[in-house]
Amino acid sequence: MKKLFLLAAVGLSLLALSGHSALSPGSSVAASAFQEVTPTPTTTPEPTPAPSLTIEQDVTLVNDLDGDEVIDPGDTIKCTITYENTGKVDATKVTIVDDYDQALIASITEISSEGKEDGDTIIWDLGTVGAVASGSVTYEATLKDTFPPGSVSIENTVTIASNETASVSATNIILVKGPNLTVLKGKKLVKDLDADETIDPGDTIRYTITYENTGEVDATNVTIVDDYNQALIASITNISDEGGENGDTIIWELGTVEAGKGDLVTYEATLRDTFPPGSISIENTVTIASAEIEPASAQASILVEVAPTPTPQPTPTPQPTPAPKPIPEPVDEGPKAGIFAGYPLIPSILTGFLAVVATFVLVYVGACAKYSSDDEDKHELGRQRIAMVREGVFLIFIVSAILILAMGGGIAQDGAISILSGIVGYVFGREATRPR
Repeated sequence: MKKLFLLAAVGLSLLALSGHSALSPGSSVAASAFQEVTPTPTTTPEPTPAPSLTIEQDVTLVNDLDGDEVIDPGDTIKCTITYENTGKVDATKVTIVDDYDQALIASITEISSEGKEDGDTIIWDLGTVGAVASGSVTYEATLKDTFPPGSVSIENTVTIASNETASVSATNIILVKGPNLTVLKGKKLVKDLDADETIDPGDTIRYTITYENTGEVDATNVTIVDDYNQALIASITNISDEGGENGDTIIWELGTVEAGKGDLVTYEATLRDTFPPGSISIENTVTIASAEIEPASAQASILVEVAPTPTPQPTPTPQPTPAPKPIPEPVDEGPKAGIFAGYPLIPSILTGFLAVVATFVLVYVGACAKYSSDDEDKHELGRQRIAMVREGVFLIFIVSAILILAMGGGIAQDGAISILSGIVGYVFGREATRPR
């Protein structure tokens, strides 16, 4: 083939040089070389008919609590789900699943036929949906009364599927605008008993609570509740307007706080005079809430350091320095006063009495010595009398010695009397037992 084209080219060149046209009707070589070839057409196969499902959803407000025509917490909305089979054949075992936000929706009602609630989803078993057929299902959802602060998005996803088709989903987002209340709590020492610039038992603190609505919607029925530690706080005073004590809390009823507005409330707390020893933390929590949103809280802590009371140690008693004993000077006391001091006649009488007794004894002993008898009984009686006289003489000498010592002060008066009393008792006893 290449040779043919080469020969044709050479021939045409020769003809051009010779002045003849290569495209003249008489040129059979050229006509043969450039003859057009027509291609055979290819046939495209027709696609197999199949169903094609579509889905979309729409939301309308059916119960507007405050009549502002805006979806707010507590309102009820109606969800309408529209589906269609745009294919040329039927779709079998068609199901629709609606996955709603259970955290923000309080209840589901008015579910259309063939639908039922299952946990946090609603399921419709539609069976067969014919070619180019459509329909819709519905339900109503009531929102919770309170939402998180600020603007909150409610996301709702619906899915349609069949035996012949893959799942197809559609998502709808509802923006619920709400207030956003913030609260902060500060403290300041306003009465410092010991002027040490440290919070101690008995001091007074002023608490300042600052609040603001940073949301796009007004907050209604706003309240602030301060829960203080009654065990460590003795008294509450100077509560700002709209506030009042209620047990161990302080409550302010603020009403409506407009979007973008805020203010502050205050009170003073006096601590108790005595605290347990150690580090004591006074925790104080304040909470702000409204009809539309969940409460928000703030906390203020105070650390009070109380040193333990030291145990008193006994103070040792100093030992007294012994004073030097004075050396007594000898004193001439003179003659000691005896038992008969002040009675000068008594010693003379006693002396005379002793002399008489001695004379009597001597005479009596002599008489007994001269006495003799052949009678044995009388002789024995004489010996007994001599023995008694001897005993009496001995006692007389003892009494005489005691009296002499007592008169000279050698024996105390009580001692002398005791000895003499004993001797007298002995004498009377002997006399009572003497043989006659």
